[in-house]
Amino acid sequence: ISYYLLDGEQANYSGMAVRYRTLLEQSGVLSGQERQDASVPLYLHVMAADVKESLLWNTYQKLTTVSDAMNIVSSLAQAGITNLTFAYEGWQRGGISGSDYGTTKFDTRLGSMEELKALSAEIESDGGRFYLHFDPVGFNQDQTSIGGTAALNIVNGYSRRTRANSALMYPTEYFAHPDKVTNTIDNIAQKYSEFGLSVEDVGNMAYGDYARGHIFSRQETVDHYIEAMERLNQKVALQMPNQYMWRYASDYL
Repeated sequence: ISYYLLDGEQANYSGMAVRYRTLLEQSGVLSGQERQDASVPLYLHVMAADVKESLLWNTYQKLTTVSDAMNIVSSLAQAGITNLTFAYEGWQRGGISGSDYGTTKFDTRLGSMEELKALSAEIESDGGRFYLHFDPVGFNQDQTSIGGTAALNIVNGYSRRTRANSALMYPTEYFAHPDKVTNTIDNIAQKYSEFGLSVEDVGNMAYGDYARGHIFSRQETVDHYIEAMERLNQKVALQMPNQYMWRYASDYL
C-alpha cells in the first residue's frame, strides 16, 4: 500500500484524481495519448435481433437491420451528429438470446456482410467508431449445454446470476468456463478482424472456476482475459472495465 500526501490547492478530490491519473500514466495503464474529440461522442447501443417467447416455441424478432442502422447514422449526420460510438448487438445468427453460445455466424436476415462493412466504413469516415457487440461470458439455458459450458463455484454449483424480475424471458444468466470465454473472443476476432469489437463482461467480471479440467482462480481468470486482450489487433470497447483492463480499451462504455 502506498500513501500520497497532498497539500495546498491539490488537497481535494480533484487533486486526488490528478495524482491517480499521473500514477496510471507512469505505470503504463494510461498512455497519455487518449483520443481527442472535437465534439462529445454519442453512444448508440443498437439491438439487431432477439427472440420472443411464444406458446410453443420462441420466435425470431428482427429489430434493426443493417439498412435500418445506416438510415439512423444518415439521419444523425444530417443533424450534424457524426461522432458516434456505435455498438451493434444481436448480429449473430439467432439474435441476442437465441444465438448459439460462441457462434461466429453473421445473421444474413439482417443484411449482407458487404452492407455491414459499408455501415462500419460510413461511421468511421465521419470520425466515429463501429463495434460488433457480443457477450462471451454469459449465456442462457437455450444457447448451449449448461453442464458443458458453465463454470462451477467452490461448492460445485453453476456460476450464475438471477434477476428478480418475472417479466424477463431469461432471468438466469450462466457464466462460461474462462477458457471458453477466451476461445470465443479469439474466434470472433479472427473472423471479423476488420471490425472493432465491443466485449461484454470481460472488463469487469472475475470469477473462479472449479470444474474438473477447467480450474481457474479469480486471478488466473483475470490473467487469462488479459492475454486474450493482448492478442487482439482491432479496437475494443469495454463496459465499465476494471483498472487492469483500461490499457486495452479504446472506448469505455
